[in-house]
Amino acid sequence: MQTLSRPIHPPAEPHRRAHRHRAHRIWPGLALAWTAAAFAANRTASINSGGIRLDELILCAIIGGITAYVMAVVETRPLSRRVRRSGRGGDLLVRTVLYGGVAFSAVAVSYLILQFLFPEFFRAASRPPFVEILTYPQFWIFVGLLLLASLAINFFLHLRLVVGAPHLRALFIGRYREPVLEQRVFVFIDLVDSTSIAQEIGALQFTHFKHDFFSDLSDAVLDTEGQIIQYVGDEVMLSWTSAAARLTGGPLNFLALARTRLEGREEHYLQTYGFTPRFRTGVHAGEVVVAEVGDVRRDIVYSGDVVNTAARLLQACRPSGVTLLISREAHDLMPEAFRQNFEAREAIELRGRAEPLHVLCDC
Repeated sequence: MQTLSRPIHPPAEPHRRAHRHRAHRIWPGLALAWTAAAFAANRTASINSGGIRLDELILCAIIGGITAYVMAVVETRPLSRRVRRSGRGGDLLVRTVLYGGVAFSAVAVSYLILQFLFPEFFRAASRPPFVEILTYPQFWIFVGLLLLASLAINFFLHLRLVVGAPHLRALFIGRYREPVLEQRVFVFIDLVDSTSIAQEIGALQFTHFKHDFFSDLSDAVLDTEGQIIQYVGDEVMLSWTSAAARLTGGPLNFLALARTRLEGREEHYLQTYGFTPRFRTGVHAGEVVVAEVGDVRRDIVYSGDVVNTAARLLQACRPSGVTLLISREAHDLMPEAFRQNFEAREAIELRGRAEPLHVLCDC
């Protein structure tokens, strides 16, 4: 049976802390979206007429805050990935109903809290008790509009998932309509012995195997704030900005998290497929050109010698007999704590480069 490569040191950040960080990062945007949706639904349902009232704003803010918090926590937990495997349509339906229900509960909680905390304000504003509001047709129109808002917000999250948050944001604001030079680190990964595994377990089962492998990598990418640029066959291309890599060691921290995650899932892979995934890695850093291309279908592409070199470092792992090759440029970019346990190798010649490249490995 296959065994996993040993983790890179130092130990990666615990998943729980990373999930909490991700939840806190996406909560403000979700809170703003849900607050605006609740206000628009409230106005459309004509629960409040005339000028904007303080209690209306407070109610909408509480609804938005509570719903967004639950959504942020769920979206950054492993449950999120298991639900996604039900299929896009099923996933969208489940999440729409789930967050619509959370929004309805938030309406009840926020109304009862305000009624308890500000009874005199509610009496002066002639607000009826919550139980009585349940008999109003306008209230159920309001709830229905919240469900529609849940559908719209979840659809946007699906789009964000497919395109990638940084790419989606860049496409919306047109950041790369004109080519831009950026300093980045690129990580290329591919499965070891993918051909023999596919022959052993069959094409369909191998596709599930790859899906599990890429999903486990995705958790580590999100935890280290990297970007998944592209999947090609059994390879994946990842990237971090050089500034982020210099500050947090994201690419190497990602590799530690990924290997730790795969170690924890070794029993699952063995029981399901009879194999555990091993992977090779090529890492390089430097200046690339980033540009938006296409007309009918638009995409953001990264081009330059850095990308090509990272891909060829991955290819050089097999003849070199190692699972990771990192260029001196990328290695020296990382924080000192992440530069331990690497061994320098002789400079290697890569196709397309005039001069040999100085590399290190985790031998």
